[in-house]
Amino acid sequence: MLNLQSRSQPLAFVRVLLSILLALSFLLAAFPSQAQAATTTCVAYYTVQKGDTTTKIAKTFGLRWRQIAVANDMEYPYVLKAGMRLCIPPKDFSTEPTVPAAAVLKAQAVNNRLTVTVSNTSARRAFYVRVRDASSIVGGWTKLGSIKVPKNTTVVRSYSLPANVSKATHLQVCLKEATTDQLVCTIVLRTYR
Repeated sequence: MLNLQSRSQPLAFVRVLLSILLALSFLLAAFPSQAQAATTTCVAYYTVQKGDTTTKIAKTFGLRWRQIAVANDMEYPYVLKAGMRLCIPPKDFSTEPTVPAAAVLKAQAVNNRLTVTVSNTSARRAFYVRVRDASSIVGGWTKLGSIKVPKNTTVVRSYSLPANVSKATHLQVCLKEATTDQLVCTIVLRTYR
């Protein structure tokens, strides 16, 4: 006669084992940065301290923040929490852009005022607005200010043009994404009224 109790013991063991494996898979999914860091060669590890910024950490290791973010599978907006352990990749660590698609920039210069319109951002982003005489080959940039653009919103800002472009008829206006250095630029014909 068959003993049913002896058959149920291996079945119970399999159920417990499957439950443990399922629990481990959920636990690993909760920590994607650690899983990604395991596939990236790390030259060091850094534990985030209270008050750390992405810029400070990147400068400490002589890297761009995007390199550290990709090595740790972080996405924009980059949220740092004290106690996080970051994989620091080698200096030659190459990255593919993980930032949202570039914003749409429109600009208009009338007399000594520049109006900048930023739209089409798929995530909340912050930009620095820079301007120079479009005939400049190198340098000549002046930072006018910054723009914070909420997701799927159009933001319009107006700035006074600086003295170094007071005689320029064509202006080059650029948005520099604050955390990734991504640039969006346009050339503007200045009009007078």
